[in-house]
Amino acid sequence: MPSAELESFFIGQVVGGFTQLRPAGEIARSIVADCEKQIEILAGLRH
Repeated sequence: MPSAELESFFIGQVVGGFTQLRPAGEIARSIVADCEKQIEILAGLRH
C-alpha cells in the first residue's frame, strides 16, 4: 500500500463510521483488528 493510501487509511475508516452509531469500544476493536491484519501481511513480506 503506498504511503499516501496508508496515511489516509484510518481517517477514511473513521469517516466511514459516521454512517451509523456504534459504541467506541466496537470502533476501537475494529481498528485494532485491521492493524493486526496489516501487521501480519507486512510480516509475511519479510520472508
